[in-house]
Amino acid sequence: MGFLSLGINNFNPSSIPSWFANLNQLHELHLPFCGITGPIPSFFANLTQLAVLDLNRNQLTGRFLVGITNLTQLESLSLGSNMMEGALPDSNFGLENLQILEIYSNRLSGIVEMDQFVRLKYLSVLYLSSNNLTLLSLTRPNTTTSLPMFSELGLGSCNLRQFPHFLTHQNQLAYLDLSQNDIHGEIPKWIWEMSFDTLFLLDLSFNSLTGFHQSPTLLPWSNILFLDLSSNLFQGSTPIPSSSIMVYLASNNSFTGEIPQLFCSLGSFRVLDLSRNNLGGIIPQCLSKASKSLSVLNLNDNNFHGPVPQAWMNGNKLKMINLGKNKLTGKLPRSMARSRMLEFLDIGNNRMRDTFPFWLESLPKLKILILRSSRFHGEIKSREFNSVFPKLRVIDISNNGFIGSLPSSYLESWTAMKSFHVEHLSYMQSGSYDHMIMAGLTIPDEYTYSMTLTNKGIKMEYTKILEVFMAVDLSCNKFRGEIPESIGNLKRD
Repeated sequence: MGFLSLGINNFNPSSIPSWFANLNQLHELHLPFCGITGPIPSFFANLTQLAVLDLNRNQLTGRFLVGITNLTQLESLSLGSNMMEGALPDSNFGLENLQILEIYSNRLSGIVEMDQFVRLKYLSVLYLSSNNLTLLSLTRPNTTTSLPMFSELGLGSCNLRQFPHFLTHQNQLAYLDLSQNDIHGEIPKWIWEMSFDTLFLLDLSFNSLTGFHQSPTLLPWSNILFLDLSSNLFQGSTPIPSSSIMVYLASNNSFTGEIPQLFCSLGSFRVLDLSRNNLGGIIPQCLSKASKSLSVLNLNDNNFHGPVPQAWMNGNKLKMINLGKNKLTGKLPRSMARSRMLEFLDIGNNRMRDTFPFWLESLPKLKILILRSSRFHGEIKSREFNSVFPKLRVIDISNNGFIGSLPSSYLESWTAMKSFHVEHLSYMQSGSYDHMIMAGLTIPDEYTYSMTLTNKGIKMEYTKILEVFMAVDLSCNKFRGEIPESIGNLKRD
């Protein structure tokens, strides 16, 4: 037998059976997502012909590489998302034919020197992220050019304090993750020359980066698909990626100025998150026209003023529009009702002057509607729709100027608040950009919704929202009359 794949199962017992030792001609073994526990069994030493071993996403424990150090034919070793411990041996464990090494999300510890990988001259894919490792860029002189040419590097959470200088000689990178490190200061100029025509994904999030040395107006990577600059200390204007960009995340920074009009010409945009910055001016009207490709637009917590963009197009793919915590004025554009795929709408904490948006009632997928503290007013009365907010789970219209009786007919029609399945807990998110695979590289394919609600004067931030979560906040308005019995019916049947 040359190939065996038993991935995505739940075996009982959860250990690998000993008869695997008889498969001494096996070339590839794939056992991801199988619920396997315990250490890698010692009889794996018999599988001397193995070239591919995939044990990702199990519950393997024990010391790293015990039991497989003599598998010298290995070209691909995948042990990510397990509970293995120990350090990477200085000898590079003798697996000199390795092309792929995935050991992310374990409990590995100790110091890793990039010099250790000089002997692995065929190595092109290396994932060390999310362990307890400390990566030292290079400790021996003149070894930069001796390192292999990587196509994928996962170095997130590796206690880096600066950009690894060996990257200056890397011109074939498609994927580079340097997130959740402790990199300070400016991005050096030489980064712009690194793999400028091959890079598809760059993640620099959760560092302490302040800006760009000789910042370009247009970022240089001509084929970039995914760029994450979020949760840093960036200042100045927002850099503009190339027209290939699909996912651009730059939240939690201190970017200033207006959104450049050039953003509207980026026809492949699917996700744009510029939330929690100091951006201002008027939101470009052309962003609503770009919504045929855009799935997520998050401009929350900035200083935008003026009207909400008006020309939302028929057939747009928007699932999330978050314009909350700005200084927007005027009325909600009725063209928003064309967003038939919309699941999340937040216009809260603005300076709108409008009545309740009845015309959103028939949106078939709307789950979250937040209008709080935005100067909405008037009565809330249902029109003659057969279905009123059929998927709604969260509505916050607090601290406005609504009057009249509580909308009993609305409360009775919110059927989604009465039915859910607790055995299948999941988070609200947009599969916002199709599962993208470019040159064998998988691009992340979901955007998790988040929101802030106020309960008894205390702000509660939900960085993730369970699908079964329900909330109704009608407080701080001018409703009168009796509390309708229908409120008591908002419970699981």
